[in-house]
Amino acid sequence: ALIENGVVTAISAGTATVTASCGNVADSMEVTVYVRIERFELSEKEIWVVSKNSVPLTVTSVFPVNASGYTFTMNTSDESIVAVDADVLYAKIPGDAIVTVVSDNGIVQECLVHVCYPVTEIALSVDEISMQIDSEMQLIADVTMNTQKCKNQLVSFTSSDETVLTVDQSGWIKAIGEGEAVITVFSESGVTANCVVVVKGCTHDEGEWIVVTEPIYESEGLKER
Repeated sequence: ALIENGVVTAISAGTATVTASCGNVADSMEVTVYVRIERFELSEKEIWVVSKNSVPLTVTSVFPVNASGYTFTMNTSDESIVAVDADVLYAKIPGDAIVTVVSDNGIVQECLVHVCYPVTEIALSVDEISMQIDSEMQLIADVTMNTQKCKNQLVSFTSSDETVLTVDQSGWIKAIGEGEAVITVFSESGVTANCVVVVKGCTHDEGEWIVVTEPIYESEGLKER
């Protein structure tokens, strides 16, 4: 911080001591300088949650990275659907609400929250897949919750043999080794669906050799190769 004629000007983040003196009399105060945030990111932009459950919503990053001294407030557009306590969202009754997060200097981010009924049905896009090693694809689960529907939400994915294939919680499958494995999609309400995946090694056709004759030009004239 700089001080001139009693006016303190903040220069960079940190702390400084300002002292005023007159003869043998002096007094001091500590000045803390903060770097204000320019933007921030939330852990989620859209959340699906079954009623009577809770989920976290947090600020995962701020910019610039040396920002400090900031605070956030979190509000909900409908407290009858979603309640907010610190960085935890409490789902009440089915419906949609928008949770707004605001920094102390007025920067805003929003998260759309879908509060749902328990899952009643899971329908997979396919129930049997053939893949080659190192290939990837996404398995789509159509999820029904009473009158509500979504894709690849409110369910978990597991592989019966991770030496054959792995699957993440977005349904992305990666073929690892030859063999057969079953992907199980399940919900907290106990509804499940299965997909059998057969992973094969890469195959190569021998093909045929083709001899091509084409003209090339050299200094002594036209030749053939």
